[in-house]
Amino acid sequence: MPRGMEETTATKRKFFRIANFPHVIGIIDGTHVPIAAPSQDEEVYQGEFGNSVLLGDSGYPLEPNLMVQVGQPANAAEGRYNTSLKKTRVVVEQTIGIWKARFKCVHQKGGTLSYTPLKCGKMAAATFLLHNYCRRRNIPLLEDPDDPDDPDPAPAAAGARLAAGQARRRQIIQEYFS
Repeated sequence: MPRGMEETTATKRKFFRIANFPHVIGIIDGTHVPIAAPSQDEEVYQGEFGNSVLLGDSGYPLEPNLMVQVGQPANAAEGRYNTSLKKTRVVVEQTIGIWKARFKCVHQKGGTLSYTPLKCGKMAAATFLLHNYCRRRNIPLLEDPDDPDDPDPAPAAAGARLAAGQARRRQIIQEYFS
């Protein structure tokens, strides 16, 4: 995640250049790295994003700071919104899929990382660095036919946050895609 206003603004501009989707500071794939729940300071791991949004796939709930596609677009603006969202997400989605295939420890089928959230974050960061190292040097993935990449279960949406997410999505569609 970007740190500070300058980095946040630069990140938003980069994502906007992909397919004109506004306010994006990150993209979340339909997966997570399973870790043991933190025993203290749980609120530290729940972020606030201000006017920024994350983009998610249809497995995620629509929330004020988590935009997902419109299920059945009712007009051209909603269709353009969906197209922009998909084009913006696809590179990150593919990258995460390849990363999980290379490092089974970050895939849900690899079990749960039984370390503190801070240590799990460092482990994930280390595997990101190793993954990029492998890609730059054209080191191929090892194939594992016994571990298909099935989608992970999706979290359930809460009613109030869903309504707020719907309002935010309507605002973005009206302002940027109509």
